[in-house]
Amino acid sequence: MNRPLDANLLIRSLRSPRLLADLSPPELEQVVRYARRAGLLANLAARARAADVEIPALADLFEGAEVYAAEYTRAIRWEMHQLAPLVAGLECPVVVLKGGAYLGMGLPSAEGRLVSDLDLMVPQGYLEPVEALMLANAYHSQKQDEYDQQYYREWMHELPPLVHAARGTVVDLHHNIAPPVSRLKIDAARLFERAVLLADGSPYLRLGDEDLVLHLCVHMFHDGELHNALRELFDLDAMLRRFGADDRFWAGLYERAREMGLLRPLYYGLRFSRRLLQTPVPDPVSRSLQAHAPLPPLRWLVEWAMRRAILPEQGERLSPLKAMAEQLMFLRAHWLRMPAGMLARHLWTQFRRRGGLKTAEQAAAGKDAGGGQRA
Repeated sequence: MNRPLDANLLIRSLRSPRLLADLSPPELEQVVRYARRAGLLANLAARARAADVEIPALADLFEGAEVYAAEYTRAIRWEMHQLAPLVAGLECPVVVLKGGAYLGMGLPSAEGRLVSDLDLMVPQGYLEPVEALMLANAYHSQKQDEYDQQYYREWMHELPPLVHAARGTVVDLHHNIAPPVSRLKIDAARLFERAVLLADGSPYLRLGDEDLVLHLCVHMFHDGELHNALRELFDLDAMLRRFGADDRFWAGLYERAREMGLLRPLYYGLRFSRRLLQTPVPDPVSRSLQAHAPLPPLRWLVEWAMRRAILPEQGERLSPLKAMAEQLMFLRAHWLRMPAGMLARHLWTQFRRRGGLKTAEQAAAGKDAGGGQRA
């Protein structure tokens, strides 16, 4: 049976790349295998290079991983450059989300990241004119099916993915960070109020510091996309270490989560970041969030499944326990994403169209193929 990687070895190697020089060949092979499965190989290579750690046996592998990741980065930066004149001419704010924002901020976790789509957010009232402008500039909708169009436009927090005809780049146009029909009722106007410039002279904005953290917690622990969560946990760790250097940040983060109704996702995010990456979360913050955790035994079940889903495994095929954990998180995410009646209709429609329900693994593979997952 495949077992989860000893998180300490992989995570310590990413946190302290000099450790790589002390590992045996079998240990190096194991770390590389799991780093690749977690989407962290290029980031591991970048961290080792920054620390002046040279592992001759891994030199070619690391170089190839960095070159591969650099092409993703180049494509996203070029897409942002190409879109900049359109964005500058809009009458509404345009916020860059997720991977594109982390690149623009220069987060340590962003180096070597496979960012294959660009996530933008505009106020909902501007979705139609912004989409029309993009369609007039060589983009087309990736989803042509009538049901898919309805699903995105009526139920989700984003439009169907837009693909550039020549560059093949995928742009996801959002109006919120969670579906309006989900159990999280997020006032997107508040997000725009605190948005700040992505960089000097840029036409793009990013979410405010607290909102960046909360969005990532929502994405990881409410949407249920945990197959790349170790990589995203390093994103969260990087943010918390940067923003948390100012002691005032922590009180502001808790208060912002309370205002936005996001204390439960924040609980999970800080708990797992502290538990797996030793992120320095102040004890008073952790204690305050404990009151917003689910009651046992539900908490134990969900946290077991989350941890099992976060950590990669050794073999190419999922172990029964990991497959069960990922499926549990996949079903939980759907339950949180839409009301029971809407969910039943959606699942029945998917069943009729595909001859069966998707597994979590199939859903992840579909997102990888479409480009949406790696942002």
